[in-house]
Amino acid sequence: MARWAEGFGIDPSWAEPWAAAAEEYRTTGRPVLDFDLDDFSDYARLNAIAYGLVGNREKTLRWLERVRESRQTPDAKVHPVFDFLHGDPEYVALLERMGLN
Repeated sequence: MARWAEGFGIDPSWAEPWAAAAEEYRTTGRPVLDFDLDDFSDYARLNAIAYGLVGNREKTLRWLERVRESRQTPDAKVHPVFDFLHGDPEYVALLERMGLN
């Protein structure tokens, strides 16, 4: 986990809880985020990653749109937490708007 997180510029101490949350969501189907990341809008890319980890399609796409609007690092096409969106028409359109498709 630490190597994966560092490879994407994420502090490993931050990534571990999200990985645990994602695993909980995958095994139980129950969301485990108990707060809304809207309060952290300066971190659109990290918020998209966080929601991607728990498989929240709607919020992941919303935050990826904010990534596009703020011109943050556009790794939306290659980051593994977004794999579950591949083939989603809204995701494909977003990648096109980002110039990544």
